[in-house]
Amino acid sequence: MATHTLIIGPDKVEFSTPPVTLSIGYASLAAQFTQTPYPSEQDVENAIMVVENCIHAEKLLRNLDSNQKCNDSWIQSVALSTGSQQELTQDKIECLFNDIADIIAGRPKRQGEFPDEPGFIAYVTILRELSHHLNIQTFTLHN
Repeated sequence: MATHTLIIGPDKVEFSTPPVTLSIGYASLAAQFTQTPYPSEQDVENAIMVVENCIHAEKLLRNLDSNQKCNDSWIQSVALSTGSQQELTQDKIECLFNDIADIIAGRPKRQGEFPDEPGFIAYVTILRELSHHLNIQTFTLHN
């Protein structure tokens, strides 16, 4: 059985099967935000469009496995923020993204809700777009 590993790095996203690299990462995406610690609503829309364009430009990703293994730098923080331990689901990622969007729109943030770092917000945005557009249902955390 093949292992399908995903790494969302600072400047690129790498898939093991098929072996594909996208030229967008959480740091490069966060660098496009004009405000810190939170981007504006327009920044988020622009970030989504950048990620979508990268995804849709790569035809090899059209039949990607719906479960990806991941253990990169932000995945544990995402899991903690969603109350997950060994597996992140598409629904949990969407809920976290919606919480971030609500805070960007003006809702007060609860203490410890998620890290106040642009890199984290960019990471969640990438993770969300990958799950939506590539039909990744689960991200299994591994060591």
